[in-house]
Amino acid sequence: MMRLTTADRLQEAVAAFEAGKTTLAALETVIGEMLRTGGVSADVVAHAVQSAVTSGKFPSDSVRRLGLVDGSAPGAPTGSAVGNRSPPSSLPKSDAAETTLRPVHASAPVRTPAPQDRTSTGSSWEDPGLHAATSEVSVGTLLGGRYRLERVIGEGGMGVVFLASDQEVKGENFAIKVLKPAIREYPEALDLLREEVRRTRALGHPNIVGVYSLNSERSNVYMIMEYLEGKTLGSLIDEDFGRGVPFMRAWPLIEDMCAGLAFAHDQSVVHSDIKTSNVFITMGGKAKLLDFGIARAARGRTKRFDPGGLGALTPTYASCEMLDGRNPDARDDIYSLACVIYEMLSGKHPFNEGTAVEARDQKLVPSPISSLSPSQNAALVRALAFDRDTRTASVELLREGLAPSAKGGFHTAAGGQVSFARRSPTVLYAGGAVLLAAVLIALFIWLRHSTVSAGERTAAVKAQTTLSQLMLRIEASQRKSDDRLRDARSLVDRLTDRANLARTDAERDSLNKQLAEAQAAADADQAVNTVAEGAVFSVEKLAALREKQRSGEVALQAGRNDEAAKALSEARHSAEDILAAADALPLAVADQRELAALLLRARDAIASSHGDADAALAKARLMADQAAQQLAGGDPVGARQHFSAVMGEVNKDMQAFFDRVIAELAAIAKKKMDDNDLDVAQAAISQAETLQKEKASFQ
Repeated sequence: MMRLTTADRLQEAVAAFEAGKTTLAALETVIGEMLRTGGVSADVVAHAVQSAVTSGKFPSDSVRRLGLVDGSAPGAPTGSAVGNRSPPSSLPKSDAAETTLRPVHASAPVRTPAPQDRTSTGSSWEDPGLHAATSEVSVGTLLGGRYRLERVIGEGGMGVVFLASDQEVKGENFAIKVLKPAIREYPEALDLLREEVRRTRALGHPNIVGVYSLNSERSNVYMIMEYLEGKTLGSLIDEDFGRGVPFMRAWPLIEDMCAGLAFAHDQSVVHSDIKTSNVFITMGGKAKLLDFGIARAARGRTKRFDPGGLGALTPTYASCEMLDGRNPDARDDIYSLACVIYEMLSGKHPFNEGTAVEARDQKLVPSPISSLSPSQNAALVRALAFDRDTRTASVELLREGLAPSAKGGFHTAAGGQVSFARRSPTVLYAGGAVLLAAVLIALFIWLRHSTVSAGERTAAVKAQTTLSQLMLRIEASQRKSDDRLRDARSLVDRLTDRANLARTDAERDSLNKQLAEAQAAADADQAVNTVAEGAVFSVEKLAALREKQRSGEVALQAGRNDEAAKALSEARHSAEDILAAADALPLAVADQRELAALLLRARDAIASSHGDADAALAKARLMADQAAQQLAGGDPVGARQHFSAVMGEVNKDMQAFFDRVIAELAAIAKKKMDDNDLDVAQAAISQAETLQKEKASFQ
């Protein structure tokens, strides 16, 4: 039988891929190995995949990753070495998109954008305009050869959101937004969309839903976004608050929306399509803004198409300037946000679902909201101005105008007049004195009660404000933990790819050393994330905290200020404990790993001296198990103290063990010297000296 050459094997691999018998990833691996070993040249590979590139089966992104072309011409050979190319782009792990179910954290690596590459939109991009639609995306579709669409979990103007499962990392569930096929008809919109995704990824704010990557596969364009659990503000209003959300419950959400939008504006990012369905309320009660930049990208730099036709502009929430096609401005977002806030507080649109242009032409004025003071209503009306120049200039000013302090002080009812019948002067004066005394006593009691009541309310409002800030920090801490793990896994993936494509043994050894260190760091981050999800930020713990907050806010709204202050203060202390645990958690996990290394070293030292490690370290091992249980139970602060005590116990036990063995060796050396067996005596002395040095390492 004739032996196949490397070029023959390459042709077979390409043919198998074109026939659908193997995956793109498998073909890339084969090609990368051939290039690394020098079995084929880049020119040969470029020629072999030319037909697959022309047919669109072999994406241009793969061509670039393998270093097969210079410039943009598919198939143009290059002499550049594969080892000098950039590391392969990788698809991000996402906690996913717009609804339900938080993903399970798996220990297997998941591809994500590199921490230093925050401007990348991810990978697997090929121009979808080059291909006709082959099949409609539906439940069961496998995108990118990896992401299986399980069910529809949401649908908006720009596309459909699917719950998806990662076929490479078992247990990973997330969501993918598949954009409308019509987006393929506007190449300019696609270019801008990639640009907006890069900008949005750089935001990284706890009140903005992260967009991790924009990908395409043949005719499909899809986005991988942060995954949330909860419902949109529109659903919340429709299902739970048809007549409007009470102000004390709405205010933390208003603060969240303002915080996210103000941060985006500081980064020169305009949303362009704020509406109730683009505000997501998490199970923890925090508001996050969705779909940054999609509407802006769909509008394009020219006016050759109507973004409303793609569902990328919602007329009832758009400012007059947006409807007129003018360039987006931060003040357009302020108008849209004011519409959302008005609808949230009243249960209805400020202009009865009419557009800003219609309302302007009809000279409509929003009706005052009963739960707001005159100054707050005025602040909301200013934000709803039809002209940019008279509209509220910044999100911060809108927030200040709506803040609870803007309601003004406590109002008292006007007093009534007292009619007196004619009496004799003495009786009148006596009666007047008695009445005056009664009025003064009543006034004193009222003032004292008002002062106490005002003080209690002030304390309750202060506790509520502090608690809202703490809840925001808790959510930011959760996100930080997820981001750290995602970035650690990303580094492992990149180093794995680079090590597999290394051209020399020295380069491979260096990369493998870096990979081992990165894997150890990722394992530590996984351990932190596991405890965080299961204990520190457990669903039960956060639900109990949210219930305390809710009961306190209900009491405050009902005027039960003392009860509200007590409930909100208790919730604040619980939130502070959670944050303290979150801050201590990485250090506690590091202590646990340090203790494990110390115990392993101690066991090896005892075993090398033919001692009984189980007996010598019995107490320390028991204490270590107790500390591990304490950590797993969500008390990293206490666990750190326990781990420190265990390490002290291990060092103490090892000191005692070495002292005993050294004493035994000294006795042997003395006896052998007395017996004139100098060689054995010298060996015992040398061993004792070695153990004395090793003893010093257990301090």
